Amino acid sequence: EGRDLVLGGAIISILVNPALFWVVGKLAPKAPAPVATAQAEPKAPTSTGRAVLVGYGRVGSLIGKALDEARASYSVIEDREDIVEMLMAKGVTAVAGNAVSLEAMQAAGVAEADLMFVTVPNGFEAGRVVELARQVNPKLKIFARAHSDAEVEHLTGFGADLIISGEAEIADAMIQAATRLIPRRAVAAV
Repeated sequence: EGRDLVLGGAIISILVNPALFWVVGKLAPKAPAPVATAQAEPKAPTSTGRAVLVGYGRVGSLIGKALDEARASYSVIEDREDIVEMLMAKGVTAVAGNAVSLEAMQAAGVAEADLMFVTVPNGFEAGRVVELARQVNPKLKIFARAHSDAEVEHLTGFGADLIISGEAEIADAMIQAATRLIPRRAVAAV
């Protein structure tokens, strides 16, 4: 539960920060203009933390829920047609297909995105997704999941910015829980 809260908080922070800074910039006191002239309405920023979510399974749907709660702008690339239809019915831009396809990346707006979540369970397939996404948008922040040290190394080689390994996260959560329940000497001995 703690991991989900931390991940959700990170996602919300990453997506909300550009809009928050824009609003704060507009609210900051400004020096008065010497001559009053009609001004056009300021334009909203073109990017407010747009994200692309690759895969809408167990992990992807949790991230999607956090993005929905944050009212973030995002699109999904998913190969299961029924999930794509469900997302589209909810008003989410969803692309049916495999993310290792330039057409799917273009349809999902990867070139204009700020952040990508690669949640496909196969780390080696995810490496191909990361590689293509990097070609489409070199400035994109890419978060991916992995199940082994080999997958972490593979994803790192293709340029993923953050890689979450399920086993490492589970171990960290267990250690944190144990340190709250057991005196430090007993945990150190384990």
